[in-house]
Amino acid sequence: MDAQPPRDASLRNIIDKLAEFVARNGPEFEAITKQKQQNNPKFEFLYGGEFANYYQFRVAAEQAMLKQQGGMPSNTLYMQQPPPTHPHYAPQQQQQQQQPQQPMPSIMHDNVQDSMQQQKAQHLWPSNAGVAAGAGSVPTPQSANGTALALNLASQLDGIKMQQNTLREQIKQSDANLSAQHTALMTQKTKQIDEAMAAAQTTQLEQLATEQGIVLRDFDAVLQPIIESCTKDSISSGLWSMVQRFSKNCILYI
Repeated sequence: MDAQPPRDASLRNIIDKLAEFVARNGPEFEAITKQKQQNNPKFEFLYGGEFANYYQFRVAAEQAMLKQQGGMPSNTLYMQQPPPTHPHYAPQQQQQQQQPQQPMPSIMHDNVQDSMQQQKAQHLWPSNAGVAAGAGSVPTPQSANGTALALNLASQLDGIKMQQNTLREQIKQSDANLSAQHTALMTQKTKQIDEAMAAAQTTQLEQLATEQGIVLRDFDAVLQPIIESCTKDSISSGLWSMVQRFSKNCILYI
């Protein structure tokens, strides 16, 4: 089987990462990737295209490595043949030890999230077939750990969303309080300005009256009767009297 790796470093990184995730998470992860990337030419190796042999070789090698380390889940059996030994694989291990690990492609990151969501949905809503076939069976520690991790992440996400909503409400309440305080301060400031202007005018008037030898209280005694007599009826009577006098003068003049 020809398992020559691609010369394109980006494509080789995609194949290596996908093989690692399929070896760890099982063929369901490969099915999810096929469904999402069916129109992506970079994933032709999943459909028997170029570098399909290299991809299968990498999956088998990763499974063998996990089996030796004792960390391979029971649902990740992808190939029945023993892991192949290929001359290109040993240099790859040496290169991986010498070079820093390349970051996960964004496509693989999306597939990991979809796989975690499907595992969470299968745990919360198991199918009837799975219940009937697996009645009395005990989940493996790896699947139980994965499910617990997904539930823990989901609960943490819900807690973060609740904190965000609480902070938004607190910010709205703070804005309302600040607006009310600003309105109250502006009203108080306007009132203080009016009172200060009235006090200054009174002080200036008293100063001028003192310089001229005038007693303002005497004016109050004179003006108060006039103010009390300036009612609506008295004003109307005065205006009518003025009109009558003006009319008589006009007739005499004519």
